[in-house]
Amino acid sequence: MELLFKEKDALLHQYYELTNKLIMEINPESMENVQIALEERQKYIEKINFLDQKAEQILMNPEMKELLLRIEALEKILQERLKEAQQKVLSQIHSLKKEKRLKHYGDMGFVSSGIFYDKRK
Repeated sequence: MELLFKEKDALLHQYYELTNKLIMEINPESMENVQIALEERQKYIEKINFLDQKAEQILMNPEMKELLLRIEALEKILQERLKEAQQKVLSQIHSLKKEKRLKHYGDMGFVSSGIFYDKRK
């Protein structure tokens, strides 16, 4: 049982470090890396859940509780950063669509900015 506690503690630490690293690396230009890191974090969660199922109880000690509280704080920051990055990406997509619509009309040529004189009168 002690071995399961140590293994879970190690996985939680790795999850914490990966989450911390992910927060620092989030930017709209490299969302592929974010997706890979999120998938890796999911694998850690699955391994942790497997250990709890194997032990037929939730493995917990005071150190793990403290680490989980720190992870919870990081999760909130991560959610905020992901929302910010999502907004930036959506904004970029919107501006590209707008630019594409404007190009659709083509070059309108020279447009006079002033008065129109009717020479026939």
